[in-house]
Amino acid sequence: AYREIFFAINPTVEGEATIMYISDLLKGGGARLTRIAYGLPTGANIDYADELTIARAYAGRVEI
Repeated sequence: AYREIFFAINPTVEGEATIMYISDLLKGGGARLTRIAYGLPTGANIDYADELTIARAYAGRVEI
């Protein structure tokens, strides 16, 4: 049995739909379903980031 299934799919509408579809199929199987974090890359200019990228970066924040 698998303990974790890790998704690393492009952060596009199609990628999100794929993750949702596969995770719905796998729910209840006992494995932890996770995916890579999305957000701003190092050195990126926040002025050019879209709202979804900023929202994901905010949601994935960690305490320092």
